[in-house]
Amino acid sequence: MVLVIPQALKLFFGIETIFTLSGMHIFNTTFMAVVCALTYLCLDPLVKAAYTLRCFYGEAVQTGEDLKVELRSLVASGKMMVSVGLILISLGGGVNAVDLRGGVKAPLRPPPQKRWGQALFPPFIKGG
Repeated sequence: MVLVIPQALKLFFGIETIFTLSGMHIFNTTFMAVVCALTYLCLDPLVKAAYTLRCFYGEAVQTGEDLKVELRSLVASGKMMVSVGLILISLGGGVNAVDLRGGVKAPLRPPPQKRWGQALFPPFIKGG
């Protein structure tokens, strides 16, 4: 990448730099030290963040801290009640259907089972 930038400047904008006039200046020790220092400064925060997350998730396997943090964020944002409500609704298999006029109907039941042939061809099969 370091070699490409001076050449791109010359190609697109016509800017001559010391690196395009003499390619040997790229191998100058001061230039290489600056490139290594800038690379370290750019990549070091990413490496530290990845290491921190790796340690946190590794420790969370033992302590369950990731689950505690997730539960705290749910409670803090008020989504806990919505989550609990959805879980209770999805687990409530015996919920009665409510009539639009205000009455309560009987619990929902599955349709009666028929034999395979009766379900597909009712007018053609007789006797059961």
